[in-house]
Amino acid sequence: MTKTTCSKEEIILEKIKNIILEKNDWLEIQEVADIFGVERQQQLFDAGHNSTIAQLINRYLKKQGFKTQKINFEDESYCIWVCAPDVPENNLDNILKNKYVCNYTIAEKKAKTNINKSVPVIDEDLEGTKEDNEYLNKIIGTINKGENVFITGYAGTGKSYILNKLKKLFKIDVTSTTGLAAVNIQGQTIHSWAGVGICNKPVNVVAENILKRSKLKKQVLNCNILAIDEISMLDARTFDYIDTVLRMARDIDEPFGGIQVLLFGDFFQLPPVEKYEKGFCFSSNCWKELNLKTVFLEKIYRQTDTKFIRSLNNIRMNSITEEDLELFYSREVKHNTYNSDILHIFSTNKEADNYNNLKFNSVKNPVHTFISEDKIHKKKEVIEVDKENSPKTLSKYDLMTLEMFDKYCKAPQILELKEGCKVMLLKNHNFAKGLINGSCGVVLKIEADSILVKFDNGIEESITKNTFEYYKEGELVSSRDQYPLRLAYGITIHKSQGMTLDKLVVDCNRIFECGQAYVALSRIKTLDGLYLRSFNPNKVVVNEEVINFYDSLKNKT
Repeated sequence: MTKTTCSKEEIILEKIKNIILEKNDWLEIQEVADIFGVERQQQLFDAGHNSTIAQLINRYLKKQGFKTQKINFEDESYCIWVCAPDVPENNLDNILKNKYVCNYTIAEKKAKTNINKSVPVIDEDLEGTKEDNEYLNKIIGTINKGENVFITGYAGTGKSYILNKLKKLFKIDVTSTTGLAAVNIQGQTIHSWAGVGICNKPVNVVAENILKRSKLKKQVLNCNILAIDEISMLDARTFDYIDTVLRMARDIDEPFGGIQVLLFGDFFQLPPVEKYEKGFCFSSNCWKELNLKTVFLEKIYRQTDTKFIRSLNNIRMNSITEEDLELFYSREVKHNTYNSDILHIFSTNKEADNYNNLKFNSVKNPVHTFISEDKIHKKKEVIEVDKENSPKTLSKYDLMTLEMFDKYCKAPQILELKEGCKVMLLKNHNFAKGLINGSCGVVLKIEADSILVKFDNGIEESITKNTFEYYKEGELVSSRDQYPLRLAYGITIHKSQGMTLDKLVVDCNRIFECGQAYVALSRIKTLDGLYLRSFNPNKVVVNEEVINFYDSLKNKT
């Protein structure tokens, strides 16, 4: 008698089939695949397939006579649902209405849903390669196991991009360590989310106050996964403080009160303001207890020149070679760059503002002023803010909210532009055309409801108003409709973090902080677009504690 042997792939697929039969209802294929974790999913890829897990399972089950339906969404993502042959098709209708809270039609009817939000479905890849897909699958698999994750890597490796992908797959409370970064990711600061303010009150008082505030209580108690972006800027004392408050508020003596934590950032970039007094958060007690699984992103998307990438990585690690020095000195300029329209990066707001005003005033065209449309969002009403009358009609709390939003929103309340002035995009606009956060260009024409800009890559695009949002306690509290543009003559290193730039003048003379040189230099896509003034390798400062921390991570892995 011949004994039949089955491959690992066939065994897994057979188990998936049995799960669907046992459930006897429609199931999303990816959710079924996730039961087996990333290692078993990887076995399917190792079998020589180029398809996604969902596509593999879909083909297999169709051959077994199972019903499958592909659901398309407006953001061009999709998911595949499957059921046993005898399950009624209209069952899927009810499931989708509950899951996505929207009307929909299946793909076979050649229509798309009217859903506008993100959808829980894995994209086929990040940039189309197996290496990219492995990064994302590794993180997803680790999250599915309930592990806490630290996602780090070089500048330009797509940390924020991955966070956006994960938001589509999981219900994540998204926060950041600074107001500027929080507005960028449509989240809130970790201080606001946790209700800790400036962390100056007794932790038991803060925990009690959380439980007295219904919205904040619901947010904190119902959170399953919490993401913190730009983690390098959070100090150890604050990290431990938030941890203690959440343990007390949730009455669970585990790190962050039992919440699964995803940390994003690079400690070689901008540090906490009080790092010497309060330390980096990786030195905190809570960091050790979280038992974080580290995913180090190594593929750099921002630059492609291997020599430039190597030199940037050496600056990051404070291990500059003679060859690196030669490369950077070759980009040094001695002439007065203030006569050019290339973006200059500064270490202080005052320097950037002064330079922007100087260059803007030199453009001999009429000024066009655009005042933003600001709104306060409440449970039962939306209040349109009039700056002249707002003190009379808004509460003190509303005014404080607006003040905070104005401080951190990239888009200004009053935007002054001229035809012929240099501008920068403040949001990703069109990846296919290369128009992303940080893209610069010249205003060609100012029209009634749009601004025509010729970008440095040669693309001419009409830019319309965008909505910038500010969240507090998990809810939208204020918004601003404004053109996603700002003057592009000068910018600070702090505000440039996360941007990708085509041309840049970096004045190293006033660089004073660890990580500033690396952040400034790594914004640029190509070496040809980089212009250095007063380059001095002594200004490249890296904290030894950070170097030792990353060495310890590599030893662990």
